[in-house]
Order: sequence, then C-alpha cells, then structure tokens
Amino acid sequence: LLYGIYIGITIIESVLLLAGGMNFFDALIHSFGTVATGGFSSYNTGIAHFDSIYIESVIVIFMMLAGINFNLYYFLLRGRPKHFFKNPELRVYLLIILVASVSLAVILAGFSSYPCFGEGLRFSLFQVVSILTTTGFASADFNFWPAPGLIILLALMFCGGCSGSTSGSIKTIRIM
Repeated sequence: LLYGIYIGITIIESVLLLAGGMNFFDALIHSFGTVATGGFSSYNTGIAHFDSIYIESVIVIFMMLAGINFNLYYFLLRGRPKHFFKNPELRVYLLIILVASVSLAVILAGFSSYPCFGEGLRFSLFQVVSILTTTGFASADFNFWPAPGLIILLALMFCGGCSGSTSGSIKTIRIM
C-alpha cells in the first residue's frame, strides 16, 4: 500500500507538471526528484530554469507531501482523517514551514532582496521546503540572500521532514 501511495503521488505530480508546460521527460525526472526528495534536475539552474509560479507551486506542494510520514496517508485512505490531522509531528512540521517561510520573507523584504513581499514569500517558501525536506531544488540563487536568512536555511538542514517520509536529516519527531 505504501508503494502504491508513493507511485500515485509521483503520477499525480507528473500529470500536473505536464499540465504546466513541462515536457514528459522533464515532468518525470522532476517528479522522481521531488517525491524521493533527491532533488535531481535536468537543468543546471534547477527549477529556476522554468521561471514558472505554477511549476514551483506544484513542486513545493509535492515536496511538502513527500516530507510527511507516508503511514499517515494510510489513515487518510482508510477514512480516518483525524489520525492524519491530529498527528503532533505533522503539526510541528507544518508550523516549521510556516514560521521559517514567513520569517525568511520578512528578512528578504527588510533587506530589499525582492521588489515585493509576495515575491520574497514565493522564493522563501520554496527554499524552506526544499531544504527542510532535503530535496535540494533551487528556485532562486539564495547565495546572495542576507546572512540572517541563510542562518534560517542552515538550521532547517538539520531538522528534516517527518519520520517515515522520504526526506533525510534528523527528522521532526527527534527535534520535538
């Protein structure tokens, strides 16, 4: 069942990326890299190559899904959504994403890194999820971001996704 969930998530992401204008090969490669949280891209500039809010949105959603304990999807499929949404590790994982993304967007706005707060939030959310889940995709060159933002990203490298997910690092349950 867990393999079926994994394959299903990969297929759904591939179809959504195809709908966003990616060719079949790129959609498949980036779906494999997303769900396995391996971050492989067929382009040197990664996801930034596509310069598409739609593609970034699809990939960030599926990176977040890949960072969630796959056993929780079992509860959803068995009609027990309470087990999914009341999971404390999932709540902390989503809280980390929210707090880190908003904090990073505020830092980027404070240093005038992007012309508007929304654009900073777009890039900060993507990088936060990518680094937290150890996927490693890039939608922007964060090497030029201010030092406080880089410290947040560095801290996220140690957190990781939920236990039972495809992400690496220490895992949220151990941080808790």
